[in-house]
Amino acid sequence: MAVEKNQNKCLCCGKKFSMFESGVHLIADRPELICEKCRSAIISKRKDISSASSIEDLDCQLSAIRANYSSSGAFDLIMAYYEPYANEVKKTILQNEQQKKLDEEQKQQKIRERQEKARQKEEAFREKQQKLFLKRQAISNIVVTTADIKEDYDIIGPVYVQVSNKGFLSSTFSNLISEYEEELRIIKNAGQISSSRPDWGFLYGEWSVGQNDFEKAFYVSTQELKKRAFYLGADAIVGMRQDIDLDTSGFQYFYLQMYGTAVRLKKHTQSLIK
Repeated sequence: MAVEKNQNKCLCCGKKFSMFESGVHLIADRPELICEKCRSAIISKRKDISSASSIEDLDCQLSAIRANYSSSGAFDLIMAYYEPYANEVKKTILQNEQQKKLDEEQKQQKIRERQEKARQKEEAFREKQQKLFLKRQAISNIVVTTADIKEDYDIIGPVYVQVSNKGFLSSTFSNLISEYEEELRIIKNAGQISSSRPDWGFLYGEWSVGQNDFEKAFYVSTQELKKRAFYLGADAIVGMRQDIDLDTSGFQYFYLQMYGTAVRLKKHTQSLIK
């Protein structure tokens, strides 16, 4: 588009052009001319628009520009220069806000998923604990006697357990002590296990295993015997026997064997059949 021949001054500030300073186009395809100083000032304000972080901030920047150039003859030209750029900035802001919203939704979704997993994990843990409690209760209810019981029963089969504080069995014994630590503490406080660990070495002139070690071994062996009977579906163990062997090399080691017959009460069997 041709430049207007009669435009001899800046459309923005009104400064006359000289032979050393001619007008420049703010928009290439429009004929209006402004001075280089006004053009630089107008272009520099694009930074204010690009710095807008929200639509409200962008509108504020545009409102300030409109107010600043409202009395200028180049108002339409200036706004025509800013508006396409402002639209691009607005588009970018909207995209960023949409992306932030999407990111926040994904973040919240991940939080909900983590919370749901934590809830399921907690529920599974409580269910496991409940099953463990019921299992321990059922094992605890199994009757162990060295004699017989008066109720009628069906014989399931023998059950057997062995513990020792020597050799490869010693680690098993230590693990059992740790497993039943709480129960051992309770019965110890109740006076059912010796609180001290007396040495029987004076009988033989050598160091020996303590009394409460035998009591612990007897307790954990009984519980393990009950556990084996539980897995067989038994209600009781009759004819329980135990055999304790001391290591004659110094009596600091022992071997304990416990066994009995696992039985299921007739009334339990009948209820299962029904």
